[in-house]
Amino acid sequence: MNKIGLHLGIALLLLAPSGSAQALGSLVGTVRDGSGAVIPGAAVAATQQETGTTYDKQTNSAGEYVFDHLPVGTYTVVYSAPQFGELRFQGIQTHVASVVRQDATLQPASLGTSIQVQSSTPLVKTETAEIGQLVDSRQIEDLPLNGRDVFSLLRLTAGAETSSAIL
Repeated sequence: MNKIGLHLGIALLLLAPSGSAQALGSLVGTVRDGSGAVIPGAAVAATQQETGTTYDKQTNSAGEYVFDHLPVGTYTVVYSAPQFGELRFQGIQTHVASVVRQDATLQPASLGTSIQVQSSTPLVKTETAEIGQLVDSRQIEDLPLNGRDVFSLLRLTAGAETSSAIL
């Protein structure tokens, strides 16, 4: 085996995903009442629409919740607390290594109160200063890449550095 083939083989092994690797994202937020006060102990349930799997959390003393390591997908998130109406958000999408913020404002309950909101994934990510981009197979097929070189595509993404200097 020549030297180039050996280097190519090592690169492919390093870049190949492991069998146990899973695409994960996070969902965070704060639950408040109509006056802006936080609601500690509110129940938050995130149900992945593709699988029906539900993840449950309760808000902490600051009214905050965190779902770390959620499988990538589309979620329905339901907020509830004693003496408050239920609030439901549908169509919240998590992506690989992303943090999605979804805050909720609960209103005092009247008999049978339930509020439903459709597709409310925030477009601005306020949780991190990272710049990232998800590139799907359709974009790869449609872009005029030089010889279908994947590294050409990497140089087009936000925050990518093209310097060849090794420090």
